[in-house]
Amino acid sequence: MANNLSQFEKDDTKAIVLRLINNLSMNIQNQKILQILIQPLIEIYLDKKHSKVIKLATIQCLTNLSTLNEYHYYFVEDTSQLLDRFDEEQDSSLKKGNLSVLVNLSSNNKYCHNFIHLPLPDCHNFITSEDYPDSTVQKKYFSFVNNILRNVERNLMEHCEEGTIGYCLLNN
Repeated sequence: MANNLSQFEKDDTKAIVLRLINNLSMNIQNQKILQILIQPLIEIYLDKKHSKVIKLATIQCLTNLSTLNEYHYYFVEDTSQLLDRFDEEQDSSLKKGNLSVLVNLSSNNKYCHNFIHLPLPDCHNFITSEDYPDSTVQKKYFSFVNNILRNVERNLMEHCEEGTIGYCLLNN
């Protein structure tokens, strides 16, 4: 279905198909079937030629499909590109949608390490400043960063014994 979006000429028609996928993806049982659409949906979202309507409908699908940890492996190869797109995105609603996916992915301890070595987004200082105009984007961004921090702490904690400096630092 998502693979064949190009068969529809109008963005409105494409958006209807994507909204249908989105509605279906709200059901966990349907996600078992729809998981095969994750990669094509990521490709649609990352393709800059698509309109805001298409990108928004696509990122909503990806948000739903990223809620369960068991499908996160579909996103792993594109983690860097999703973070880059978040950084480049000017539209607040698309930035929020992208962050929703990143928050979901970063909450998974198994895949969170994929974010640790990625470059800090150029927009980091602006988003974390008092001057940033959208507090929802800020909150989602802080959730994303916090998920990564918690994962780093958990991993470090595994290597720190009680009574060590590392243990003390991580427990205060």
